[in-house]
Amino acid sequence: MESEILDIWIVNKDTGVILLHRNYSEVELIKSELFGSILSAIFNWNFSDDPDEQEGIKSIELGDKALHFSLEENSILLIIGINVSEGFDQHKLMHLFDVIIKKFAEDGWYEKVNDIMLDTDEYNKFIPVLDSIVKDFEDKLKNRFTSDVQLSIKEILLKVANGEMEAKAAADLIEKLKKS
Repeated sequence: MESEILDIWIVNKDTGVILLHRNYSEVELIKSELFGSILSAIFNWNFSDDPDEQEGIKSIELGDKALHFSLEENSILLIIGINVSEGFDQHKLMHLFDVIIKKFAEDGWYEKVNDIMLDTDEYNKFIPVLDSIVKDFEDKLKNRFTSDVQLSIKEILLKVANGEMEAKAAADLIEKLKKS
């Protein structure tokens, strides 16, 4: 199963500075050089300063890819680029946002967001934590996917046993499930 998470950016909304970018795929979804400034401009125009009153852009779809946004306290804009797949659970993605932001705050990074003297390379210290969070997320998705495929195969075999499906059709369907 291909990774659902492609890229994660943590951006200072006020300045457009990309504090951290982590790519989890072979291809970069969007070139990061101008990405932070462009998104900062969009979000400064489009969002209230109060995260509870946010309206406007929540995601941008780019074919089979999507960018999901969350504006957090202390001018943090968290962006997650994903593969769009049928049945992708938005609630799990929102949970991922929450876990990343909570850990970012717990590790003391919020206090440093507006420190203009802080080199953005300092935020790279958060990458191992981010990698661990993403790995846990991907593992849970993979386990869910494996369980769904196993359940589907059992249902197909039951239909064959009950005479509701021919063996050849069942074999073809099982092959498709294994490839998805």
